[in-house]
Amino acid sequence: MSVLMSLKARVAGVLTRPVVGRAVGRILRDRIPSRGCVIDTGGADVAPRVKAMLLFRLYESAEIRFVQRHLRRDLDVVELGGCLGVVSSQIARRMKPGRRLVTVEPNPRLAGVIRRNVLGNAPGADLTVVSAAIDYAAEGPETTLVLGDAQIDSALATDERSGVRVPVTTLSHLLRDHAIGEFALVCDVEGAEAGLVAKDVDALARCRQAVIELHPSTFEGRRVSVADLVAAFEHAGFFTVDSYGPVYVFEKR
Repeated sequence: MSVLMSLKARVAGVLTRPVVGRAVGRILRDRIPSRGCVIDTGGADVAPRVKAMLLFRLYESAEIRFVQRHLRRDLDVVELGGCLGVVSSQIARRMKPGRRLVTVEPNPRLAGVIRRNVLGNAPGADLTVVSAAIDYAAEGPETTLVLGDAQIDSALATDERSGVRVPVTTLSHLLRDHAIGEFALVCDVEGAEAGLVAKDVDALARCRQAVIELHPSTFEGRRVSVADLVAAFEHAGFFTVDSYGPVYVFEKR
């Protein structure tokens, strides 16, 4: 890690201490300004550090920057991993009227939070929230989700007794169910993207652009690195437009 990166990490650690986040939430009454939007964190049991990250522009900073800079305005958007609706709000504000946003979020507690934030920041948005998990390894119509204590830390479980059961979907199913043609993809699914590029190449054929955070993971017993995922997207006909750390912008050739 460079000296600058180390310094940034230390500053971020100070700014996102729980005591700072609690003060931010109290002073702003849980309505946190974030890159031109106002994110309502009230009633969602959002961890104090997340509130501080929002205020100090540390929350999903690369994804938001790339959405603002690169996301095509003329396409429907499928977002995998909606969380609090922070990135979703940026997407909705950028899209042209008449374009649709389909946001998928596995944590059932957050569907209302996403709707509230997106429609609060982009009142005319054509938004659909799908409460389901992207899981290409599931053997049935449901999988198990472990809900993190910060509301943004949910993850698929390896032990069915350790979480809550949620429906499973795939990109192909979403495109079919919502009659989506060509589209842009915004994706942060904590490793499930390995299954996406391995099992859903036909769905990616209709994708013209992707803003995606890539995560090392294991899929079908094989370790998959970020470099492997970049190569898989390139094999599917994409090229890299921009990147910062593990966050990439791909476009179709």
